[in-house]
Amino acid sequence: TPDGTYVLRDASRHPGEYTLTLRKNGVNKLIRILCRDGCYGFSVPLTYRSVTDLIEYYQDHSLAHYNPRLDVRLQFALSRLYAQQSNESEAASLVQKLVVVNNDFDEHNTRYHELYKEHSAVCQSMQTFRIKMSGISEVIDLFMEQVKLSEQAQLKASGVETGKLQQNCGLIKARVDRAQQRRADFNSSLLRSSEKSRQLEREMNQIKPEIMRLQREKTQLSMWLGQQGMSTKQINDAVATGRTPAPLSVNAEEETEEKAFTEDLYLDTDEIKKII
Repeated sequence: TPDGTYVLRDASRHPGEYTLTLRKNGVNKLIRILCRDGCYGFSVPLTYRSVTDLIEYYQDHSLAHYNPRLDVRLQFALSRLYAQQSNESEAASLVQKLVVVNNDFDEHNTRYHELYKEHSAVCQSMQTFRIKMSGISEVIDLFMEQVKLSEQAQLKASGVETGKLQQNCGLIKARVDRAQQRRADFNSSLLRSSEKSRQLEREMNQIKPEIMRLQREKTQLSMWLGQQGMSTKQINDAVATGRTPAPLSVNAEEETEEKAFTEDLYLDTDEIKKII
């Protein structure tokens, strides 16, 4: 359905007034036509003596002068039955698109949380390696202090005592070598974990914008379905089942009209309070 397509019908909840359904940017906009003292219009002041005058005027002029978001003329009139069938077809198409987007969102979101969980585990292991390396460094310092004392004692000892001190010093140095090797192993593990952490962060940073885009698209599609007259529950059920619910009654459609009306029109605050 091209932009500028429109349908006019009586506003069942507001006798004497009308609802204009207008196609703009591929979305149906519900616009209420006010009636005060025999005059009609989208917003105050009401300057048209009949709905026909209003329609004929906007067939030649854009609606943008009262709402910049509606830069379109009333070009193609449809019957109410055709419009309902068109809305149902569009709603079904939007539901199918929302199902695809929602599945993509769930897939990306699940992957992101898997990466986040793995990244948290890697960061925890890195902290463990640092603690162990710190402990080993303290042990090495103690051993080196013992080596220093042993070497000083050897300078003052003689004979058998010197041999025992040298043997003991050799044992301590062997422990230092093992501790240093152990610390080097932990440092290698730390470096590998650090690289893994950066890799996981890169993957998360790549996924995050896509998750945000899909979330925005879900919100936009849900809003469009709401403008078609579907409730939040109907939208959620449609996404879960992949099926569009039965067409809404006129009364159900009217329940959404006030919300769409306040979103699409720029009215004075006092006037809004009078009519909603």
